[in-house]
Amino acid sequence: MAVQFDGGVVVGADSRTTTGSYIANRVTDKLTQIHDTIFCCRSGSAADTQALADIVHYHMQLYAVQHGEKPPVKVVASLFQELCYQNKDALMAGIIVAGCDKVNGPSVYNIPLGGSLHKEEFAIGGSGSAYIYGFCDDYFKPNMTRDECVEFTTIMAVQFDGGVVVGADSRTTTGSYIANRVTDKLTQIHDTIFCCRSGSAADTQALADIVHYHMQLYAVQHGEKPPVKVVASLFQELCYQNKDALMAGIIVAGCDKVNGPSVYNIPLGGSLHKEEFAIGGSGSAYIYGFCDDYFKPNMTRDECVEFVKKAVSLAMLRDGSSGGVIRLAVITPDSVERIFVPGNELPNTNKVEPTATMAVFFFQAFGCDHQPPDGDQTCFGYGLTGPPP
Repeated sequence: MAVQFDGGVVVGADSRTTTGSYIANRVTDKLTQIHDTIFCCRSGSAADTQALADIVHYHMQLYAVQHGEKPPVKVVASLFQELCYQNKDALMAGIIVAGCDKVNGPSVYNIPLGGSLHKEEFAIGGSGSAYIYGFCDDYFKPNMTRDECVEFTTIMAVQFDGGVVVGADSRTTTGSYIANRVTDKLTQIHDTIFCCRSGSAADTQALADIVHYHMQLYAVQHGEKPPVKVVASLFQELCYQNKDALMAGIIVAGCDKVNGPSVYNIPLGGSLHKEEFAIGGSGSAYIYGFCDDYFKPNMTRDECVEFVKKAVSLAMLRDGSSGGVIRLAVITPDSVERIFVPGNELPNTNKVEPTATMAVFFFQAFGCDHQPPDGDQTCFGYGLTGPPP
């Protein structure tokens, strides 16, 4: 991760290197100094990224000698990008370049797998980055101080003191085609019990219909409303018995007179988990960090509503399969309140601005500051694909 603040940049990384499931090194340094005030953060194959860092480091030393000045951060990022793009089928490398130069001051560039180049105010990468996109989008603000930088389909249900709040986006997709922009993914199973559906719309609708039918029978036979746990257990049994045929993630939430408010998560595979809050669907990976940081036990109703709205909207910003509007339900032992949030009123709508993305040829990038010799398609007369001599 790298974050630009007013006056510099902060870079950080974990230290674990793995070979499959085997932890090869627990204290790896993934921050590599390319020049005096320019670092790269490495993710992916350690062998690939170490080799790339060595090549770029070598060429930036030559650059400094030939030009009598330190290289700009953009030059370093462009060389990384060119190497990653030219060798994209052979490399597994994600690189973040961050540093300061006298021309542009502090800057951060992200070169993810594939070799595209992105100038950003903050950048995250590696296998753990998916879990903190929502947190970073919410926490980051421009011109943070140094100390602030150092700290630095989606369905959801949250239990509060007196009830539960459930929420979901409204996009249904068939591959890349958006089949429905305003789907209601919150299905009422009984008076004060709802399920949130993710995965195959056909599978989850069929499951919800079966459980709804059996809960109506339960109420007639027992003369009382079914407990939330009974509903969750039936969903879990159906999902587990048919786990090879279904693609269904279910969250069951509601209130009953025995246990009060409760939330159960039944992810793919059919396991059952009782939780204070649960998230699911394709967009959930992007907001785990945000939810872990934001959630606190015994939140009020209004705090829960804002929590769910903000979390789902953050997931919608990052996940291409989540979108549309947000639908919520506030469930208490005596009532259900449905809330609709249209697309133009979503929180965080303007939080992330799109950034230009392009693959820049190395000699073109250098051409901004230093024109290469006539007819020379390498940079300043030396090649870039081989290792340092």
